[in-house]
Amino acid sequence: MIRWSRPAGQSTRYVAINYGYRECCRAVTQVRPEHFLQEAVITLPANLYRVPLANPDYALRPIQRIKMIQVFDPGTTAELIPGVPVASGVSVRFQYASVESDRFQVSQAGGSTATDVVYYDLIYPLASVEGVVRPSATLALAPALPQDTQVLLETVYFPTDLTNADDVVEPIIGRNGEAVLAFALYWLLQTVNDVEARGWQAQGLAGLAVLRDTVAQVSGQNTEFLDSGLLFADE
Repeated sequence: MIRWSRPAGQSTRYVAINYGYRECCRAVTQVRPEHFLQEAVITLPANLYRVPLANPDYALRPIQRIKMIQVFDPGTTAELIPGVPVASGVSVRFQYASVESDRFQVSQAGGSTATDVVYYDLIYPLASVEGVVRPSATLALAPALPQDTQVLLETVYFPTDLTNADDVVEPIIGRNGEAVLAFALYWLLQTVNDVEARGWQAQGLAGLAVLRDTVAQVSGQNTEFLDSGLLFADE
């Protein structure tokens, strides 16, 4: 259908498909971003306020946001820097705080290392990656860690665009592919002011509503509101 909607080369058709694909990915993220969750066990180095996450060893897809950082191996015996209590290496907790917040700035300016709480944020400074200058996901920490620390990093990733027929489609999107097709046809037709474009856009929006409902139903049993007072507000 996409091939014959209007004359277009293969590269243009992939642009159209990815337009629909991204629309569907955003719809899923709005309801249940955990469908795009990735985990990695990494070692955060001591005495650093900024840790680049574009390390090939981490094998991370483009990061949208950080969900959680947790000390993975609190039994590590790595040596602390002189004068830091050994207990601080096993009791540190990671807590989100914007790099612009007072508590982050104060912790970073203090010049000390962490003994209990490490504040973190995700920033995207420009960096040269394979000779190309681009934003690079970087973990901002304050205060610095007293020792190399192994952590479990959970992040929500950006699904990557499709570039050929063999690319793996996110499972939740693949099961609801009608909306991708509808938005792709809308994109192709609206570029030449075809009157049928709006009809395909309407079908795409209807498909997004179905996709959101499907994701919500699948996620219902795992909602964070279960066992909370929100379910019993009338009692």
